[in-house]
Amino acid sequence: MQQDNRSRLKQWLESGEARLAPVSFPQREMWETSPIPIESPGNHICCFIEIKGGVTEQDAQTAIQRVVDRQDALRTSLLPGKERPLQLIRSKGTANLTYRVLTEAEKKPEALEEVLKETYRQPFDLALGPLYRIDMLRRGPNDHIMAFSIHHSIADGWSLGVFVQDLCTAYIMGLSGLKKAIAMGMMGVSSTLPPVQQTCTDWAASERAVWTPAALEPHLEFWKQKLAGSRQLWPAETAVQRAAEPLQRWASVIPTKLTNATRDLLVVAPHLPQGYRLIVHGSDSSPAATRRSCGDVPRVLGRRTPLHRF
Repeated sequence: MQQDNRSRLKQWLESGEARLAPVSFPQREMWETSPIPIESPGNHICCFIEIKGGVTEQDAQTAIQRVVDRQDALRTSLLPGKERPLQLIRSKGTANLTYRVLTEAEKKPEALEEVLKETYRQPFDLALGPLYRIDMLRRGPNDHIMAFSIHHSIADGWSLGVFVQDLCTAYIMGLSGLKKAIAMGMMGVSSTLPPVQQTCTDWAASERAVWTPAALEPHLEFWKQKLAGSRQLWPAETAVQRAAEPLQRWASVIPTKLTNATRDLLVVAPHLPQGYRLIVHGSDSSPAATRRSCGDVPRVLGRRTPLHRF
């Protein structure tokens, strides 16, 4: 870590602008066992949202800022630490938003995909953060694309849904009158953001309180015995090689046999037992790529549950 970064971090901690916390178990797992380097763009979760309507740069900035103030994960970064990594949680953070107008050439589908890829590949500063990035791309007066990238250490696929819901609500909070009422009806969200019942930091602390070293020891011993002599799936040299390879879009190469099987599953989906849900989605950030592979198959079926059981 460079000396100027060390000085900045020290200043944040001494002023109370930031605090340290142990990493969660999933964060530690990613840091220690990821098949690719932790800083690799392969650890980015990416998506984009197409927005139709008169949304200004200030509208987006204000809405994102409300979500950043609400969710401490968007103010969290990671420090190496002497023995293991630590979370650095800042008390305040500024919305990490870039706004630009696309050129006529960039508006074409193939060129736009390259713009999004370039955005998604940009690395994060794991120590200083933030570990998310939003690029607002203007295609026309009432036509925008919001490209969103976030590091997997502070989010997962479920988190994207929470972020989008919070963002829509935060945007509605800035509206008034009939425009606000129409937006609430169309988006199906409330006009206020309720208090966060448990932050990511609180959840990690509760997790550590349950899984103490004494509680983990029997499980560790069990798996050490079961995995003794097993071949390492991702040798270190392979991980370095994979990190240097271009990122791949997997959703565009789903085999026909698999998509046919998925369609068959949709037939039985309404008859799944209560508490189960079928999720069909691609790992790619482009909805168009998913549609090319799966057609117009609904990507979420069934009722929401906190646990996914397949």
